[in-house]
Amino acid sequence: MIESAKISAQVKQIQQYDAAIITYVERFKNLPGDNPLLGTDGGNGNKLIESRPNHGGPTATDSGMAGTAYSCETEKFWKHLFPQQFVSNGTCSRHPTNWYSFPATGAAQAVSKGATTNAPAAKTGKDGSFIIVTPQTHDSGWVSTTPGNPWYKGMANFYVILDPSHAQNAPNYNINSIDVNPAVTPPNASTKPITLLALDKKMDDGIANQGHVQPGIKEQYGHVRIISNFYSIVNCSNGALYTVNNNNYTCTPFIRIGAQVGNGL
Repeated sequence: MIESAKISAQVKQIQQYDAAIITYVERFKNLPGDNPLLGTDGGNGNKLIESRPNHGGPTATDSGMAGTAYSCETEKFWKHLFPQQFVSNGTCSRHPTNWYSFPATGAAQAVSKGATTNAPAAKTGKDGSFIIVTPQTHDSGWVSTTPGNPWYKGMANFYVILDPSHAQNAPNYNINSIDVNPAVTPPNASTKPITLLALDKKMDDGIANQGHVQPGIKEQYGHVRIISNFYSIVNCSNGALYTVNNNNYTCTPFIRIGAQVGNGL
């Protein structure tokens, strides 16, 4: 009963966020965090909620944009959406020579309670799990060329429910610094497979490797990635199926923003 109530609360939380985002977009014609109308406190208006400035590639599709640290548009997102509830403590700078690194002034620690809250606490998962918004990175292995697919050209933003261990401190504030092969040894995850299956069924299709709700990972260089449609995630999913006989926290939920009130943003 308690777990069922938490799952219902998580679904309601995402639905409320989706509704608030739609209202924000109708008003400002831009996504929160990405809004260029806010000047230096805004974003670049490219419809992706990015965690670092473009590091020199030709477009904002460069793989370093997705959840590498709690900074830039990712960190400003919640303050823009709910300015009375969240603060923004980070800036948007990058290391002058190594775009995988951040100076201490370039990001903030994710905080989900207290006076300096800059990220919402999740309703499910481990105690202390928190939610960020970030785009899916652009790896050729899973960018769709089919219009209507949730990952058409990779242009998709997601809520990601992260394990509390990813709210790291200075000097780099990388959301994850563990350099591993995620298909073999995924970094700390927030959610049990059976819980993510329940969320997937309530918000999408219940299939692990497709749709608007999928497991993903925090991987090399700290990127967040959805890989379940071409890799199994050890102890979380195997193809279309969640590994529900595993009662450990092995899944990192990705939920496409806007999908609960429309086709996604």
